Amino acid sequence: KFRQLDVPSSVSRGAPEFCTVYVIAKGKTPHVRPSTRPAPPVPQKQAPVARPQPPLPAPLKPPIGSPHQSHETSDQVTTNGMM
Repeated sequence: KFRQLDVPSSVSRGAPEFCTVYVIAKGKTPHVRPSTRPAPPVPQKQAPVARPQPPLPAPLKPPIGSPHQSHETSDQVTTNGMM
């Protein structure tokens, strides 16, 4: 026959050695398993490593005389009254 393990025993066995385990039953503490070693040091958080960003491509300029060329020049000429 297999013997059914009780929860307090399972917790006591599974808890790390740096933890103190208190078994509480019916408002009483029938068993205390003290820690046997200090807790391991907490690692310091490292700053995230910045990944180098690829350079952005230069904006493309439309060829002179293309229909996509800016109309700033013609607007300035019209505003100045020169044609």
